[in-house]
Amino acid sequence: MFKFAFLISFLVFAVAQIEAQTCYTQGTGPTTDCGGFINEFCNSAAQLSASIPLVSSRDSQGRCFNLPDGRRCNFIAYNSREITAAPNEFGCQFALNNVARNCPVGGSGKSRADDAYTFTIDPNRGPCTQDAQPSS
Repeated sequence: MFKFAFLISFLVFAVAQIEAQTCYTQGTGPTTDCGGFINEFCNSAAQLSASIPLVSSRDSQGRCFNLPDGRRCNFIAYNSREITAAPNEFGCQFALNNVARNCPVGGSGKSRADDAYTFTIDPNRGPCTQDAQPSS
């Protein structure tokens, strides 16, 4: 009985943590092709330091990754709050994995409703020419 109660509590907590994502209705997919770059993007976004400026309020950082077939994956972390901070690596991974799983041609999401960051995956045609540009 204890295991069942624990499982129910865990599921309620996990569901409460998921923030709805916004999926694109048109675009180049599949987003799952970009999944292999999620950890690298989130790790680099969270490693911001004095040598790499933190993301200012209402600004974003982005990276572009080339796929072997000539397409690219743009990733963006947008800071929607009035603070300057780096995104949380695990929150970034959680949000982007949900988007990759649920949004066939790209989209954005948060790890929690109160998260300062919105994370975006946008698969596109053509190779990267530069990192994804801020959306501020």
